[in-house]
Amino acid sequence: GRAIADGIADFLNLELKKGGSKPSKPAPEPKPSKKYKSVVDYMKDHKMDASFNNRKRLAEKYGIKNYRGTASQNVTLLNKLQGRFVKSTASSKPKPKSFKVGQKVTVKKSASKFATGESIASFVKGNSYKIKQVKSDRVLLDGIMSWVRKSDVY
Repeated sequence: GRAIADGIADFLNLELKKGGSKPSKPAPEPKPSKKYKSVVDYMKDHKMDASFNNRKRLAEKYGIKNYRGTASQNVTLLNKLQGRFVKSTASSKPKPKSFKVGQKVTVKKSASKFATGESIASFVKGNSYKIKQVKSDRVLLDGIMSWVRKSDVY
């Protein structure tokens, strides 16, 4: 064993340490930089403006649409700021909501047209109605007896 190692070392013009055959200790792993769970903490530690408006501006820059400061949007922004462009488990797109007959929904204030094309009257917006029927992309609301796109109710 040792004689062969010495022969190889001589051939390769290497110097061998004399003594036992103890392997040297591996170099200690570099400590990872602080793990952040909060985009605000990360930004403050890096002397960045952590205001909502600045986070919104950064979110747009990094392709995060409609930034509202939700937990999943903040995780995505934090990952992008740290250079980790991995897809986070918290998705930035909400799952499509399932709608059922009898369920109460509210017409969004931003809704402008019924699913059939007519304009939605202002008194309808922001009010809640019971679902009478459900189709793939729309719901029929009791009380106004009109079809509204699923994307226009919550």
